[in-house]
Amino acid sequence: MTAAGAGITAPLTGTSYTVTGLELELPSGEKRGFERLNVQSVMPGYLEAIDMRLVRGRWFADADYAGGRAVLVDQAFCRKHLDGVDPLQARVIWGRSALPIVGIVADVRRDGPFSASADTVYAMEAGHATTLKKVLKWADTLCTLSLTTPRQTRRSGGLYGRP
Repeated sequence: MTAAGAGITAPLTGTSYTVTGLELELPSGEKRGFERLNVQSVMPGYLEAIDMRLVRGRWFADADYAGGRAVLVDQAFCRKHLDGVDPLQARVIWGRSALPIVGIVADVRRDGPFSASADTVYAMEAGHATTLKKVLKWADTLCTLSLTTPRQTRRSGGLYGRP
């Protein structure tokens, strides 16, 4: 096994959290509000375990958990909200926290192979325990535990249509 993790929802299920009241802070200091935003809550290793492709930046690191929070965004989010701006210089304002965007992942067709990619923020919490409690609470309906290796995912056709 090369990676393992958990997420509240999984690709191809058509589910995510929709959050309101968040803002995007650009490097210039300009702030943009969102009417709604798709958020996927993930634990360390989950995106790697499902063979998500990191396009730019980095995955979550232990320092992100120790020092606060950070987010990853997908390419659809960058196209829709950060056109002409370096995403790794922007931050998502969530309550009183300014969360740095530390990585950009490839688009996922959340609702199935014929759907458009949804602009998504991948968020984690400062403490693993809090997220783990949520995962266990929702395990019977929303949680996906991914314990597959990238090789096994590719052999089965992949989650993202890659051979």
